Amino acid sequence: MDVQDLGLIDYGKALSLQETKRDSIIFKEARDTLLVCEHPNVITVGRSLGSAAEVYSKDVPVFEISRGGRATLHLPGQIVVYPIIDLRKRERDLHKFMRLLEEAIINTLSDFRIDSGRVEGKTGVWVGGTRKIASLGIGVKKWVSYHGIALNVTCDLKDFGCISPCGFNSSVMTSVEQELDKEYRRVWALTKEKLFKYVKTRLVESLMTHLGEGS
Repeated sequence: MDVQDLGLIDYGKALSLQETKRDSIIFKEARDTLLVCEHPNVITVGRSLGSAAEVYSKDVPVFEISRGGRATLHLPGQIVVYPIIDLRKRERDLHKFMRLLEEAIINTLSDFRIDSGRVEGKTGVWVGGTRKIASLGIGVKKWVSYHGIALNVTCDLKDFGCISPCGFNSSVMTSVEQELDKEYRRVWALTKEKLFKYVKTRLVESLMTHLGEGS
């Protein structure tokens, strides 16, 4: 599996890269790939009915895209990973694939002493059952996945006020920085930059473990 760290990249450019990689994998011209990045503030709206009504800002660019799910905000300090994965080599089960992605996030957070999990009927990863720390939205074409996951790490949570994230009040959103034990942060001398780097490294490792070739 290949990993490409795109850094901070405009959403439109990242979407084009996803689609190009997805099509290459469909025609077996490329390997499964994780595209890892951050985006400047941008809102994406999925296929779910009513998603457009969840956007309150006219100042933030909006992309209507082909993933499942509703309105999501991407912003600096949030790790976004687009798994471009050939599900033809695995079980063709999108729900199972999404649960694997959630499990990879949950395992990553446990390394930072954050107890997270799923909430029945709600996609994503939650802390304490009420605070959403990661969002998921997946699309597939010919059983190759694209779009992906967004894990809030050091982002400014106030910015979520421009949408109803996935249909919820923006106050449900939390981040690794918000949930991190203060003593843990002190002992490891974690700046925002170090925390973001460590979480990104661990998340990529966890995703590769859970999505290893043919798993």
